[in-house]
Parts: sequence; C-alpha cells; structure tokens
Amino acid sequence: GYCMVSVLETMKTFSAEDGLTEEAIVMKLRTCRYHHLYLHTSLRHNSSGTCRWGEFGEGGLLWGECNGKPFEWFNGNPIEEILSKVREIYGLDHHTTFRNVTVSSSKRPQPLYLGTATQIGVLPTEGIPSLLKVLLPADCGGLPALYIRDLLLNPPSFEIASSIQEACRLMNSVTCSIPEFTCVSAAKLVKLLDLKEANHIELCRIKNVVDEIIHMSSNPELSAILHILLQPTWIATGLKVEYDVLVNECCCISQKIGDTLSRRGESGQEISSFKLIPSEFFEDMESSWKGRVKRIHAEEWFAEVDRAAEALSVAVEEDFAPIVSRVKSLITPLGGSKGEICY
Repeated sequence: GYCMVSVLETMKTFSAEDGLTEEAIVMKLRTCRYHHLYLHTSLRHNSSGTCRWGEFGEGGLLWGECNGKPFEWFNGNPIEEILSKVREIYGLDHHTTFRNVTVSSSKRPQPLYLGTATQIGVLPTEGIPSLLKVLLPADCGGLPALYIRDLLLNPPSFEIASSIQEACRLMNSVTCSIPEFTCVSAAKLVKLLDLKEANHIELCRIKNVVDEIIHMSSNPELSAILHILLQPTWIATGLKVEYDVLVNECCCISQKIGDTLSRRGESGQEISSFKLIPSEFFEDMESSWKGRVKRIHAEEWFAEVDRAAEALSVAVEEDFAPIVSRVKSLITPLGGSKGEICY
C-alpha cells in the first residue's frame, strides 16, 4: 500500500508509516495538521508510463483528497528527501538530525473504515453529529475526546490497548486522589525553551507535570498506574523511558525550577507600600514582575527598586504633602476644594 512520512520540525522527530491502505492514508490526511504536503512522483507513474496524476487516480479517494490542496511533487528516497525539504524550509543546518519515532504497525487491529468514521461523526462531517459527544460525559471534551478519536482511527496493538484498559480500571478503583494530569503541548514547550522564551507560567506548568509524576511514584496505588501508562506514552511520543529514569529526572527538574521560581507569599516579594502614594501605583509598577523569580537571583535589582520607591515617597512627602495640608486647612464647612494625591 502507501507510505506516509510525517516530520515535526519543533521536536526534531519523524515517523514513517508503511503498508497503509488508500482509506487509511486519506483518514490520516484529514486528521493530522500539516503546513506542507509533498507527494512522491511514484503516485503519478502508472503502468502505461504516463505522468498525469489525473489519469492514474482520478475519481479515487486519494486523488480527490489531494487534488484540492496545495502540494508539491518530489522524487528520490522519501525520508531523506522530506527531511531535506524540512531543513530547507526552516533554515536548519544540513547536519541537523531528526529522531525516528516510528512505531511498528504489526499486530495492530484495523482502523475504522473511512465511510464508518464519517457516518458516526468521528471525522468531522457537516450535518452528522459526533458519536463521541454521546458516548463521553458532557464535561469531557478537548484532549480526552481527541485521544479517544485517535484510538479509533489509529488503533494501538492489543498489548497497548490492554494497558490503557488496565490503567482506566485501576483509576476507577483507587481510594486516594488522582493528580489532575496537567496537559502541556510538548512541541510548544520545546520551542519556547529552545528560543529561551519560556516564562514563569510555562515553567510552573512543567513543574506541575513533574510534581504529579513524583506524587504518583511515591503512592503505592498510583505507582502501579504510572508503570502501566509508560506503554501508551511510548506509542504517543516514540520515547521509551525507564520508570526509574523518569522519576529521577522529574525530581531533578522539579528541584531546579523550585530553586529559581518564587513561591506565593514568599518574603521579600511584597508590593511596595508608602503612606502618601496610592497603592494602585505600586500595583501597576511591580505586580508584573514581583513574585516570579526568587529574590536571591536578582537581589541587586530588587534593592534598586526598593530604593527608588523610597526616594519617590520622600519626594512626594516633601513636595506635595505641604500643599495637601494647606488645601485641607482652607476647606470650609460647606465644602469646597478637596486635597488629595491621586494616581
């Protein structure tokens, strides 16, 4: 059948799924998000030797799917050529390597037929309600619904499916609280960290994820679930991580972020406050940065701001306090000018 090569530039990964039917390849094209579509020239070379795409597949599913989309033809070794084009598009060095995250498709059950997926609304189709909205709880949307949809469209092996079922069964029977399973886009985080643009919010999200993993590893009931979840995680990410390595790395990351970011209510992070200056002023000036990084990492700048705030207070007291006092002393019992300092 067909082969589909997918490249994720952000994560520097690629996968090559082989032996796909025409229906399967169309299903994947409809559900995956891609910026560029390339078709191998072997698709338009038929037995008679002509090179017209229409003659080979006109009226077919794949022809209909690709014909209305912008695409380019390419030749040569599919994986090498596609990676070369990605490096060219994103201005990457020719030596930039991409990690192969292909998961073997052997012993996997057949996915839903394209017609079936359309008729039950698993593939978004105008006028057809989605069966998933009926099957799943009303408050269950977003990522959980997408995860179930992908399981139907791209079923894992029976071994992985069994591990997902076992994890769900254990979660339904645990007596302790289960972490929220903070969802963070790995591609977005990698991009932000690579460009050194991850702010304290992104770093807090990373810490939440690793802290949840640490919490699960320390609880006997949840530890069993964590062990099982490593299998479906490997299928989703292409990363096979050992349990002990995962927990140790999470502890290290949590400690590093914890040593840098400020905790709520930490001393030395209070918004400045002076008698004559409206509190809204300091709230606007300092709330956007105080309480994010521990003071010990920026003591010089914190001290400089404190000195500036105190100097401002002294200046206001010397220049404006006498005026306010004078105005207030002239106020008549019937009202009149009101003396106050505003921001």
